[in-house]
Amino acid sequence: MTRDQFLAYLDDYNSGDPARLVVHYTPDVVFENYGHRQSGVEVIGFLTWLASVVQARMTPRQIWFDGDQIALEADMLVTALADLPDLPIGALCKGDTKVSRTCRPCRCHRI
Repeated sequence: MTRDQFLAYLDDYNSGDPARLVVHYTPDVVFENYGHRQSGVEVIGFLTWLASVVQARMTPRQIWFDGDQIALEADMLVTALADLPDLPIGALCKGDTKVSRTCRPCRCHRI
């Protein structure tokens, strides 16, 4: 995966359009973040639902590439479009915004 391909993925993530985002994931995808683990179609369902209840924007601070390994440090800005008592990042009321710094290692087989 090239830097340009990964930045295209980030653009699709930031679009808020789940159809643009989910094309980047294979059926064996595994997400582990904020203490939660999801895999396969569960990830696709979660991302589709999430796009309907929050506006999310990921702004990269650093991106490291090493073969098929990527590490990303990013600022996440999440704004609730509805009351959300059970988000992995914590409860939000409609209109609330939460900013967090995230650092994620990724193993990417395709994008």
